[in-house]
Amino acid sequence: MSDYVEIFTTYIVNGARDALSKVQQSTGTVSDKDRVQAWHLLGYALGVQAAWPQVRQLLLDLAPKMEMAGYRDEWLAFLRAGAERSVAQQDLAVEARLSLSIGLLLRLTNDYSEAERWLNRGLFSFQSLGDAHGIASVYNQMGRIRYLQHQDTEAVQFAQNALGLLADDDPERAESYFVLGMAALHQRQWESAEQSHRLSLAIRQQSGDPRTIAWAMQNVGTVLTQQSEYGGVDRLVEAAEWLEQAALLLESLPDPFHSAVARNSLALVHFQRGELEKATRLFCQAEIVFQTSNSPEWRARVLNNLGLIYLQSGQLIEAEKIFRSAVAIYAQLGDHADRLNSQHGIVLALLAQQRFAEAAALCQQGLTELDALKDAPAQYAEKESWYRSSLVRAQAGLRA
Repeated sequence: MSDYVEIFTTYIVNGARDALSKVQQSTGTVSDKDRVQAWHLLGYALGVQAAWPQVRQLLLDLAPKMEMAGYRDEWLAFLRAGAERSVAQQDLAVEARLSLSIGLLLRLTNDYSEAERWLNRGLFSFQSLGDAHGIASVYNQMGRIRYLQHQDTEAVQFAQNALGLLADDDPERAESYFVLGMAALHQRQWESAEQSHRLSLAIRQQSGDPRTIAWAMQNVGTVLTQQSEYGGVDRLVEAAEWLEQAALLLESLPDPFHSAVARNSLALVHFQRGELEKATRLFCQAEIVFQTSNSPEWRARVLNNLGLIYLQSGQLIEAEKIFRSAVAIYAQLGDHADRLNSQHGIVLALLAQQRFAEAAALCQQGLTELDALKDAPAQYAEKESWYRSSLVRAQAGLRA
């Protein structure tokens, strides 16, 4: 029996070493063959103590590659098992890094409470290690969650705390400026948002990583697109240039999730230009990726955008249906700002169908729910104006 155990252990250790070598030699994503082999080995090797040196490195090296390829739920199971194994091995450094990776993936699936639980676990481990870079990385992920929850003041605080810990040449600073840029964008602070995202881009360019450079390009394009829509200036030509560059880079890697993000943003440019066919095609391509990658928040964004196209093209029943789908997702996520945005899309569809009583009732409901935006005064004022204007139209229709 002991001979069998020794033979099995040797097989697992050698297999893990081989899988690790293949992963480290791969550029970009891992081939399906190597991924399946690595996952198969991990299923056994996580329980073999002698294989831990190879297993720990395999988990750490695979984590960014699996995220890039869009694997979420299946990969999370391995990361969680690895985190628990690292506790048994008293390997605090690996527990910290895996906890951070788990928190990042859960943030991408919009499971914010569970993401924070893992991020706090990682934070405790990084603090125990005195790892300032790791602590800052956790703060940046926390900042991302806060801005996604429209808690911009807290998002800014997390990002500033991270910057206070990072060396001037640390590439992680790009994440901090990203969070600052998104919080400013929520507040319609156009210059601040653009400045932060351009700083993030400059840091990404210094690092030479085409993937993160493309992310930063996409973010600059997003600022310019939203400024064109809400800020009273037309910067759509610039926005399109940034977004097209980002999309080409991401598609060449490939990075399906972030490529879909770029396609969604580029579709918004086409929509603002009145190029509805091009916009629809890009939105539909992005929606498929967000659905298959379990990205509900991004899927809701695309559905809202498609609703606007259907509304503009007179497909009112379809517009109402798709806006309601977006509202349901945002409600489940607890994202009140974007829910109120899509909910007003329903109002517009109802008004266009001359269903004035339903539209009026939904406007009144929306006005009572605006307190959820009290920390975002620009968005509060914007949406209050929408709902009050639509209520006037609905009441006028009822009197006619």
